[in-house]
Amino acid sequence: MVKPVVVVGAGLAGLVCARKLHQLGVPVIVVDADDRPGGRLKTDREGGFLLDRGFQTLFTAYPSAKRELDMDALNLGKFEKGAHIFHGGNLSLLEPQTLMDMFRTKFELVRSKTIPLGDKRLLAKFSGSAGHMSVRQAYATDPMPTEDYLRGFGFGDEIMDRFFRPFLGGIFLDKSLTVDSRQFLFVWAMLNQGQTAIPANGIQAIADQITADIPRYLFRFGNKVDQIVRDSHGHPTGIRFDTSETIDANSVVIATEAEEASRLAGQPTAEGHKSSTCLYFETATPVVDGAYLLLNGSGKGIVNHVAPVSNASPTYAPSGKHLASVTVLGNPEQSDQELAEIAKQELNEWVPSKGAYMWRFIRGYRIGFAQMAQPVGFIERLPGNATSHTGLYLAGEFTQNSSIDGAIRSGLEAAALVTSEQGAAEAA
Repeated sequence: MVKPVVVVGAGLAGLVCARKLHQLGVPVIVVDADDRPGGRLKTDREGGFLLDRGFQTLFTAYPSAKRELDMDALNLGKFEKGAHIFHGGNLSLLEPQTLMDMFRTKFELVRSKTIPLGDKRLLAKFSGSAGHMSVRQAYATDPMPTEDYLRGFGFGDEIMDRFFRPFLGGIFLDKSLTVDSRQFLFVWAMLNQGQTAIPANGIQAIADQITADIPRYLFRFGNKVDQIVRDSHGHPTGIRFDTSETIDANSVVIATEAEEASRLAGQPTAEGHKSSTCLYFETATPVVDGAYLLLNGSGKGIVNHVAPVSNASPTYAPSGKHLASVTVLGNPEQSDQELAEIAKQELNEWVPSKGAYMWRFIRGYRIGFAQMAQPVGFIERLPGNATSHTGLYLAGEFTQNSSIDGAIRSGLEAAALVTSEQGAAEAA
């Protein structure tokens, strides 16, 4: 009997890897400690609301996602390009514009003092160049902290503190702007070249779509892998669950989160991680008109940004109701209920006409490992899909970059490496 490739972890990278191996006719089994596939791409249903485990979006311009996902079948709801910024006790709308648009609307822009006119024009110029970079061009630039890159372009304190810190803080879960500038440029290009979207059935629909192409009998849920079984040379021969049960394997792909992958593989993976806390509220009316994010440009309070989720995709809330997602960076010491009360107090100042005090807190999520840290030079320190032992591979965003695109690409590359080395072994 031919031994299978065992994929440990049914997150996005593991699912993509397993699907590709199955499509190529390679025997494969997927094991996961959870009760269902998806990894961090999970959606819970509560009282007719769809609650993603943390506010997550799909950038439609992601090249790997466009190749591997049926975007139309996901029935994507789109967020608007632009954001409302809270500063000085008011919300101001900042929308992407071309330089020509800037000159046409000069007087309207002057009235809004949240972002200086010069910085708005500079933002239009910046998006006109960096926003059109290819993936290769973005990663070919010289690495530096994102803040240094932006200041080198000429941006001042106002737009840095009121827009870039909360906006990029929401993407990278870090307002310090110390993320590698190459990763920032990649994300900025994706934002400009496509749309920010959520599937009609929740973020888990992405994982479900891939899972549907893999026969159910190839999955094994509910058991944690305790260790990789190895021969005297360190090459994998199977896996052992925490129940002591074993499964023999031809090869093993470790597709867990970075910390667990490091433990199982016995080698370093990612160099730290970022955490976030997501609070969901039922609101009587939409937080704002249109599917715009609301950013905290005040530099005060716990709320980083608010997403009117059901404005982008009405399927996230029952008919006649509305859903808002509030993101707090990190993992605060207060309880979810305490955070919810603080958030409502703050948001009553942001949108005083929306009765934030009356919003119903539905549920909170603490995402301890929301994404890996991406400091300057992280790309050169990525572990890659191969390990020091033939037959043992890694798959996960921690081999690429912290994004849906990175996870998909890693899964594909892991599958390619497995089949390549198996082919070489058979030829020998």
